[in-house]
Amino acid sequence: MSLTSINLWAINLWAVVGLLVGLVILLILVSYLRWRREQVMAEEQPEAKSPPEALLEDLEDTGKGERYECSRAHTVLGRSAGEDPAFNYIVLESKTVSRSHAVIECVNSKVWVIDQGSANGTFINDKRVKERVMLQDGDILRLYKYKLRVHIPAVEQDSDQTTLADGAEAMVEGTVVMGREFVELDAPPEETPEAGAQKKISLDNFISNDGIE
Repeated sequence: MSLTSINLWAINLWAVVGLLVGLVILLILVSYLRWRREQVMAEEQPEAKSPPEALLEDLEDTGKGERYECSRAHTVLGRSAGEDPAFNYIVLESKTVSRSHAVIECVNSKVWVIDQGSANGTFINDKRVKERVMLQDGDILRLYKYKLRVHIPAVEQDSDQTTLADGAEAMVEGTVVMGREFVELDAPPEETPEAGAQKKISLDNFISNDGIE
């Protein structure tokens, strides 16, 4: 084999190697650009928002029709909002609503209400709440006089649970019926506008009062 043939063979070999390297680089570049495009599209696409566990429909004239989302495990209902990011706060403009009147708790697709030692009381379908009580779709939640209708989307109601509106005349003070505990009152409590510091109670290991003013 002549020197000229060897040189031509070496040149062709290097040309093939260079072509292969170029193709590999091109494939890597195309793959990177495709990956980067998918990343940008994913960042621009709004994150899917999970539906709230419960909605509270405002029945008062001041906010009639407004629907408040209970979008976290614990939602504080009251006259003022706290600063703890772990809680969702719903502010209700009423002098008879305590600063931290009640808490809505969403656990395992169940929705509960817990009174926070409010002066004027928390009621479900006109029955005063004594302890942690499960809410059902269509219940009327009342913070003394402030009325909210409970909406629980896509929740299957257990057949052995009935709403208080369907009749629970057997309920007496301190008696639990279908997971609901109420206090029978001989007369409605005297209206007490909230002022100054308010007595707080614990939620029996459900939540702490940290961040609830």
